[in-house]
Amino acid sequence: PLVARDGQRFKRGLLLHRLFELLPAVAPSAREAAAARFLSQASHALDAETQAEIAASALRILGDPAFAPVFGPDSIGEAPIAGTLHGFGCDLSVHGQIDRIAFDGARILIVDFKTDRKPPGAPESVPAAYTGQLAVYRALLGQTFPGRTISCGLLWTETPQLMEMPQTLLDMALQQLRDRGAEPPSAP
Repeated sequence: PLVARDGQRFKRGLLLHRLFELLPAVAPSAREAAAARFLSQASHALDAETQAEIAASALRILGDPAFAPVFGPDSIGEAPIAGTLHGFGCDLSVHGQIDRIAFDGARILIVDFKTDRKPPGAPESVPAAYTGQLAVYRALLGQTFPGRTISCGLLWTETPQLMEMPQTLLDMALQQLRDRGAEPPSAP
């Protein structure tokens, strides 16, 4: 980011991602103190007000029962993913990182955090880069976990809201990528 304000938004997003990775493993009663210790590190160069705002945002989401499946014991944060998809005019090699993956029996939920944006009104209005990225991740996991239902969602932290993406929309996004013979879009 070239503008200082945008740099702060980017930094805020990175710190929230890290808190969402670390805090689920911490007992709920100790999360506030753990978040404060993490955010007060000199390397983050945050004033007390910014530290408190970021911590409150993370703790609000982690404490909300609506998001419990996303951060439960059968979930993994910042999960690396790699593989090859076929049918794109050539083999498509994909390397990425899933913000959160939750396993619930026969269902797998892929979640991408959007920490600096307000959600669009409907899944159909989500930027193509986000939808394409989720579609590719879903296709890769489908190869690894055949027979399981793989759902995808965007967790908009500003609202907060978990927007599940319809399977048909993800199917269309993957087909559009195949039709173009292109690499998946990189999400901002």
